[in-house]
Order: sequence, then C-alpha cells, then structure tokens
Amino acid sequence: TIAIDFREIRDAQTPDRLGGVIPLGLEHGQIAWSVKGGDNKTLSARSEQISVSEGVASTYSCANCCPDSYYDGILIPYDAEEGIGGVVPFRALQQDSTCFQTLGTPYEVVADWWDSTDVEVAEVDSVGDTTAVGAGTSYIQAGWSGYVWSQPDVGQPCNSEQVPAYGSGPIEIRPTVTITEVGFTGDHPIHKWPHPGTAIDNPDGSSPTWKSTGNPNDPVAYTKSANITMFAKLSISPSIPERNVKIRVKNGSTGIASRDVAISGTSANITGISTTSALESTVKKTTPTFTWEISYNDGSSWSSIGNSGPHTMYWTYSTPLSYPFQNDIDVSWPHTYDEALKRACEYSFGEEVPAGIIWNINEGVDLDINYNPSISIGDKHPLEAYSTPGGCQCSDHANLLRGLLRTIGIDGTRLLIWAGPDSNTLTRYKVGSTGDTNPSFRIIRAAHDSAGQNPHFKFHAVVSTNGTWYDPSYGMSYSSLSFNETAFNNTAQQTSSSFWTEPSTFSGFECGH
Repeated sequence: TIAIDFREIRDAQTPDRLGGVIPLGLEHGQIAWSVKGGDNKTLSARSEQISVSEGVASTYSCANCCPDSYYDGILIPYDAEEGIGGVVPFRALQQDSTCFQTLGTPYEVVADWWDSTDVEVAEVDSVGDTTAVGAGTSYIQAGWSGYVWSQPDVGQPCNSEQVPAYGSGPIEIRPTVTITEVGFTGDHPIHKWPHPGTAIDNPDGSSPTWKSTGNPNDPVAYTKSANITMFAKLSISPSIPERNVKIRVKNGSTGIASRDVAISGTSANITGISTTSALESTVKKTTPTFTWEISYNDGSSWSSIGNSGPHTMYWTYSTPLSYPFQNDIDVSWPHTYDEALKRACEYSFGEEVPAGIIWNINEGVDLDINYNPSISIGDKHPLEAYSTPGGCQCSDHANLLRGLLRTIGIDGTRLLIWAGPDSNTLTRYKVGSTGDTNPSFRIIRAAHDSAGQNPHFKFHAVVSTNGTWYDPSYGMSYSSLSFNETAFNNTAQQTSSSFWTEPSTFSGFECGH
C-alpha cells in the first residue's frame, strides 16, 4: 500500500521523471492510474480528500472499462542537434490511451534495444546515449514491448495483447565551424605609421584586420553613430554539402548583426554582415570582442563558433579630411594614419560635440609634447613631434593639433601671430639682457615646459576652429592674443595662415629686459 499526498507534491514543486511539476495555483484536476504489463486486476486505488477544518473526509474512485493501452512511442529530444564529439542522451517515452480514447501524458520507459540508422554519423549505446561521430543526419531508434487491451463485451473481462512499441527521432550532427578571419568594409582608409606606411583594411574588404592565427591586429575607423559592415571567413570540418544557415554576431550579450548564408566545403567567406544599430555615438577608441554564433534551424537555437578580437576601433567625428597633415614648409600628406587616429580618439575620451573634442585634443598635445620654442622639426611630418627629443616649437604643435582634428573630420586653420607692419613683414627687435634679435613681441604668461616666464617670441602659432583660438603649446584657448611689448610698442599685430614672405627687419629697438 502506497499513499501519495498530491498537495504536498504540488507545494514542494516535486518534478516528475520528465521534469514537469504541478502548477502552484492548481486547485482541482483529475488523477488517473493504470496497471503496466499484461496482467489485469493487479491494482486497486482510491482518492481520499480530507478537510481538517470542516471535519469531513471523502473517498471514491471511477473504474475504467480496461487498463490503459499502448498508443505511441516517442524519443526525446524530438529533433536533436550536436557538434562532432558531443553526446546527446536520448530517452524513450510511451504514451497510452484510456478505454475512453483519452490520451495520457507520455512517460519514460526502459527500451529493450537502441539503434542508429547511420553509425558513421551517430553511435548509440544500450541506454540511448548518442555520440556524434561525423557530420550528417541519422535517426535514432528504440524498441520495447507494449500492451493493448480490449473488452469482448460489456461486463466481460479485459484481454491484453503484447505489441511491439517503437520510437524514432532524428539527430543532426553539425560540423565544427570556427571563425578564423574578420574584416570591415565602408570604413575610413587607414595607413600604418610611420610614413609612407602600408594600407590597412581597404574599404573594398580586401584584407582582414583580425585572424585567429597570425593576427595582424590592425585597427578600423568609422564615423561615430555609423553602422558597421563586416566580412568573415569560417573554417568547416569535415567538408559538408551546401546548406543554408544563419550567422549572428554579439557584442557582449547584445546581438548586433545577423546574416542568412549558404556554407559548404571546408571554408566559407561571408560578406555584408551589417549591424542593425550604431556601436558608438562618441569620439573615442574602443576594443570590443565579438562573439559569433551559427544556427542550423532558422534561428530556433544557436551555437558558438568562436570569438574575434579584441578589435581596435576608432570612432571619428566625421569623415577624415583629405590631406590632414601639413608642416611649416607646406608639405602635405594624404593618408590618415593609425597613430593620428589613436592620439585623436584617445584624447577625445568619449566627447561627442566639437567644443569638447577640440579642447581635449588640444590639452592632450600639450601634456604629451614638451613645448620648446628653440626646436623645430622642420620638414618632417607633424606626427614626428611625438618622437623629437626635447620637444618642439609652437608651429609644430599647431600643425600637429590641426592634423589630429582633420584626421577625425574637424577642420581648423593654423594661425601665425607676429608683430609687423603688414602680412608680409615681421619686425624684430633686440632683447637687451640677452642680445637676442629674433623677437617681434612679448606676452605676459607663466613659464611652461621649456618656455620661460613672460616670453619674447618671434611669432606664435595657434589653431583657429569652432570660433576659438586653441593653443596646444600651452593647453589654452582664447579669442585673441595680447602683446605686452613690440618694437617701439606700436607695431601692428599680424595673424595669417602663412609665414611672412619678406625678410624680417631689425628695428633697432632694444627692450630693457
């Protein structure tokens, strides 16, 4: 005799053999039972309900005409997928029907035998555990004995007949698919620094920026708020006939792109994998790692095929401007260099409006490069300022700032400021205490880097952009420059994007410093 408390089973959420539970909110239902095997009248059972608070109890049962009969055999999982080397535990279920043709819930049975229709695809053991050994589809089969009951006439005893019970289910063994290369299209062309450099990931998608082996570890650049487009290469083992799959890309836990493709053979090249939304809305450098997944059933389930990255991604304010860099002798360079993107985007530090971007880059140049009015990098590329011992002069700082801004799509003008009668002439005078005959003006300013306090300058260079003068030599911004002293203290201030063309003149004026 066995007593089963169904309320206790419900409240404790005790699962059955298939993991099912009685819903907590369930207040009424029907309990059915039946014998197993071919022997009749081996089970007698009743339902008892007790109300302690009301002091009442009831007991009753409803007799079936015959025990439940075998109706169908089922294997779970119903439609399995697995990668090579994986193991899927198949289990056999039996579904019975009452003599009133009501179907019961399937329950697990012990199968007498197991088989695979293609042992080169899947092998199954004596308890249903199936090992994936090769790509393709096989059907897993199981058999056992069931019983069908019948009643010759009302009131007559029920008779049983033993029948073969059978279940079958497909298992698809997936090949091993791995992401091996990733590149980008529609991005801004980049060259490696130093000059002349080589092209990185041309916009036509001719070269990947990431590989699982021999990784070039190259960067990519897009305008902020832009959707990106990727191409990828997959490795497939073993070789498979062509089949349609879905490829999905995730950034962290967020899906960013998907693509329906056909893959075949031992490798597949996939193009046009476009994100559905922007990955970044500010100017900065990011290094995301993407997770790649594949689905063989139109997106019902997904399997990982590996990660790519971290990808170095530079997000610009706008399209880089052509010929971003120019030096003091007006030599221009056409390429957008990875070093310039790195500096500009890291300096920007997630700003999204021009004023904040420009200020951050201006300050970054000041912090990273010593200001030394006595050293010029001459005919070199302005990026050479980062590797010039001792620092460099104001025009080199200004050329660098302008180039970094143009690299991320913000224009600016280098302004040269000096004292002279016109835009073609610079008027020099003599510093009495030093004998220096180069300065054209003096300003009142604290010492900074290698520049002394209240310096005398031949000229000073800033970048004019966004309605403001930015001075990367000092990390300052202002709308004008106030001269404390010029020759005879009445020489006009000149501002020009070009150097003076006439030889500078010496006025004979000597200051008292």
